[in-house]
Amino acid sequence: MSIAGRDPAELADEYAIGLLDEADRAELERRMAADPALAALVAAARERFLALDLGVEPVTPGAGLWARIEGALDAGAGAGPAPDAAAT
Repeated sequence: MSIAGRDPAELADEYAIGLLDEADRAELERRMAADPALAALVAAARERFLALDLGVEPVTPGAGLWARIEGALDAGAGAGPAPDAAAT
């Protein structure tokens, strides 16, 4: 995904909580180095989300977690889109 043209506040939030992929994260970091306003948005987002980070204890997932997730995704891959509830 490209970050070009996206809302800076939304990007700051996604950066702060780790949702950007490696390329987008690197691009945003380059932009922050040249744009103090963007850096301030990221700092504010980090502060805003800090309580979420401090509010839980880290947990190491079990060894089989990803296998179960992948299995569930594979099982639902042929199901198609969910029916539109408004159409029924």
